[in-house]
Amino acid sequence: MAHQRLYKRRHLLYYLDVFERNIEVKLGHLGDLTQQGMLLLADRQYVPGARLALEVDLPPVAGFHGGCFAADATVMWSAADGSPLYHCVGLAFDELGPTEAAIVRMLIKVVGFCD
Repeated sequence: MAHQRLYKRRHLLYYLDVFERNIEVKLGHLGDLTQQGMLLLADRQYVPGARLALEVDLPPVAGFHGGCFAADATVMWSAADGSPLYHCVGLAFDELGPTEAAIVRMLIKVVGFCD
């Protein structure tokens, strides 16, 4: 059975850096975002089912003042991108706390492209 999205993906005005939280290694950039998960543009593929402890840099715009937010996520899929430099990695957030969920909603509202 295919995984169904409840929320529309939102591309952002910024490619925000994404790090492995526990070891502070850069994993790639945030490609798009929903309240359920995100697309990671990474330099390598990931195995579906792998769990990642993420830290996402926040943009230097009003309401964020830099900083970052943390989230645990599970790899849903991983595939080569059109560019040989990146792999697209679909991640589902495991469970966002109220603060992190509010940050994701604000990111979508403030720096997301509107249709």
